Amino acid sequence: MRARRCIATVTARTQRFSGHNTRAVTRSLRRAIPAVVCAICIAGVGSGRAQADSTPTPAPAMQPLTVHTLPRPSTEPAPTPAPPPHQPTPSASPSTRAFTGALGSVLIAGCDWAPDVPDCADLNVYGNGTDLTNMQCGGPDACTYGPEYQCTELAQRYAAHAWGTPDRWDGYGGDSGNAYQLWDAAAALPTPLQRFPNGGDVAPAPGDVIVFGQTADDAAGHAAVVRSVSDTGVIIVEQNADPSGTETVSRDGATLSWKLPVLGWVRPFPKAAAATAPDSRWFTHLR
Repeated sequence: MRARRCIATVTARTQRFSGHNTRAVTRSLRRAIPAVVCAICIAGVGSGRAQADSTPTPAPAMQPLTVHTLPRPSTEPAPTPAPPPHQPTPSASPSTRAFTGALGSVLIAGCDWAPDVPDCADLNVYGNGTDLTNMQCGGPDACTYGPEYQCTELAQRYAAHAWGTPDRWDGYGGDSGNAYQLWDAAAALPTPLQRFPNGGDVAPAPGDVIVFGQTADDAAGHAAVVRSVSDTGVIIVEQNADPSGTETVSRDGATLSWKLPVLGWVRPFPKAAAATAPDSRWFTHLR
């Protein structure tokens, strides 16, 4: 706007003095020129500013948008995992799990199966729970005759009451507590016992202790007491085996057959007959 006013002023003054002398025109121009120059400068600045204002400011460069997308579920079936490399099957170990009667419960009363033995009330047959390896010393005899309630505990308890053998056979004949070792221990006791091997000439009798050998599934063997004998079988009483406390072993003469090998049976030697007193006449003769 200021530039336009300056130009209009110069034009008016030029027209006013167009009919006068040259000196007057010159003076008028001298006055008008600065205004014209000012107008031109203002016009230049204004146009430059307008141009600068009209020039759009470049927008900052846009950063590419990073889009995170979830993987789409595959419609193809999942690959079947490769089977593991073949491992050798470990050798099966014998199971110790078996129900042998409630732990510490009386399966058979002592005087029911051994009434002729002194203190038969101490010959109860007890259950040993659900594990053949159960061993404790909290029962009525507190391990006097071996770990309760193992089969050896009953066999040794019976022998001590019926025959007067040591309460425990450990250490005799290399016995370390296993049932099958009772076979060798019987011959090494302070008062040895008779041993009758299975399949020999002498059949088992009531009151004998039967000793069973080892197998791959039973490294300890077994021991039991003969309750009665028939032509075809031997009824035994036992601990840490059948929950009834009794089983039948097949018999053919002096040969027994069972789920464990039968080593044989043991009993005391017969008592020697009382010696007859010598006739006093012999003593008279010797005088």
